[in-house]
Amino acid sequence: MVMLCVGGPLIAQVPEVVLASNKRTTTTQVLNDYSLLEVIKELERVHDVIFDYRKNLLKDKSLRVSKSDIQTSSIQQVLNAVLPQFGLQYKKYSERSYLIYLPEGDAVKRAKSRNEDVQSDVENMPDYGSVHSTFKYYAVTINGTVKNESSEPLPGASIVLKGTTTGTVTDAQGKYVLNIPDGGGTLVISFIGYQTVEEVIDNRTVIDVALQPDVASLGEVVVIGYGTQKKADVTSSISSVNERDFKEQPVTRLDQVLQGRATGVQVTNSGGAPGGDVRIRVRGANSLSGDNDPLYVIDGFVGGDFNIINPNDVESIEVLKDASATAIYGSRGANGVIIVTTKSGKRGEMKLDLGARFYSSQVLDKWNTLSAGDFAQISNERALASGGTPKFTQEQVDQYDANGGTDWQDEIFRTAPGMEYQLAISGGSEKIRYLISGNALDQDGIINNSGFKRYTLRSNIQAELSKKLTARFVF
Repeated sequence: MVMLCVGGPLIAQVPEVVLASNKRTTTTQVLNDYSLLEVIKELERVHDVIFDYRKNLLKDKSLRVSKSDIQTSSIQQVLNAVLPQFGLQYKKYSERSYLIYLPEGDAVKRAKSRNEDVQSDVENMPDYGSVHSTFKYYAVTINGTVKNESSEPLPGASIVLKGTTTGTVTDAQGKYVLNIPDGGGTLVISFIGYQTVEEVIDNRTVIDVALQPDVASLGEVVVIGYGTQKKADVTSSISSVNERDFKEQPVTRLDQVLQGRATGVQVTNSGGAPGGDVRIRVRGANSLSGDNDPLYVIDGFVGGDFNIINPNDVESIEVLKDASATAIYGSRGANGVIIVTTKSGKRGEMKLDLGARFYSSQVLDKWNTLSAGDFAQISNERALASGGTPKFTQEQVDQYDANGGTDWQDEIFRTAPGMEYQLAISGGSEKIRYLISGNALDQDGIINNSGFKRYTLRSNIQAELSKKLTARFVF
């Protein structure tokens, strides 16, 4: 019999295991036959932990132990008393994760020292495996160095075994060490600003990599007053908003696209109603008596109305904010210039985009007002306190208390629905590209008899008439 006393000595005799408390009692433990697998399952249930093992490790292994002791003892007490009886060991990986394994045999150690395939000694390998797919047995160690195009080390580069979460990063000298389950697979090496490289392991243990700069990431361009330019080369003050910045947002007008997304641009909804007046200022008000609205340029046409633009048709918006950026527009650009570039067709097969959005608006909070009866009562009390005559008779006060009066907020406000439908057809060939889109928006306001409706139809057709002449039709 094996008796394990918490804080007491362990007297070994297999296969009976008793876990007793350190209280001095004469209680006789009731021992029952349990398989080792049943003991582990009971530990998982009682302590809410996960054990990783192969079933054949615990198969056909039984012992006599008290179930009550399993439930009341700690995990370490049970494992330390039970596993050594069968030559097994355990390792704790986290607060809720444990690994049960068979220690390495001599054959495995010899194979690893010769850098041979340990599968040839599978009968002596640690039986790690996975029931819960949490842990793996790492049999091969790979190391190497990651450098840049100038053969300088790259510290902090990421090395990951493709398709897994196994990975590491390079140290200050660009070196790394990674343990993997076997000699196969692919390493994915990446670093910010450099092209990602994939290296097939193919039983190699030393893999050195030289990464090349990712120059494509530096090619972002913006629209300026006189064409396009690389964003890195722009010296004037420009804010840019791309379609990806608002594509997933429920925006219905251009001012909602700019609000909070363009630095130096103030967007104020002065009315609050759907389709109401909006004030847009670029770097504040620049005139004391004149108009402070910026100049709108839509697809090259100066003086467009942003209210009629469908945000789903917008590809990018650039805001020119200083003199050098707006020089081409002269005094008209004194309050800033907002350049809107809409989408155009792409070469390829015809593409059909259909979308629908549904909105619902309601008042967040209403004033907490008096009922009609309370108002009449307070009015009478105020009149009496000031030496006047009550305005309401007691009969009127009682009547107002009975019907509660009218809350005019309920009469004015409502839950306002809204709906929007979008249909676009695009495509093209080497010579002609086209995009035709339609949009229907019907949005009610939270105040009765208010709302905003917009119906737009737009086409953008580009035709290459010759190598030197291209025509564009927009309406």
